[in-house]
Amino acid sequence: MENKKWLKRKYPESFDELNEFLNDSKLNGLKKYKYLIGRLVEDIKTPCGESYKIGKLVMFKRSNPVNDYNYPDIHAVIKCNSDSVTKSGYHSLTIHEHHIEEIKF
Repeated sequence: MENKKWLKRKYPESFDELNEFLNDSKLNGLKKYKYLIGRLVEDIKTPCGESYKIGKLVMFKRSNPVNDYNYPDIHAVIKCNSDSVTKSGYHSLTIHEHHIEEIKF
């Protein structure tokens, strides 16, 4: 319950959409490991055949913010389109900075 209150304070305009996007463990990880929330600005196709459209919410963390030029990859977690892809319902992938736009709080 505390995590939901924190999410509502941090992202008041996107709270309803984020509440639907994040389950309890992902919400806890968002807060604990200081992930950021963003939206895809390009369509992404994963090696396993899943494709994600523009506007899909993404939880992400930069690989190395100090040396951003040398490490442009970003670790991202996205909700799967179908439950048959992963057991958790979330897909972890590596994307680049130009694929996402951060949602500011």
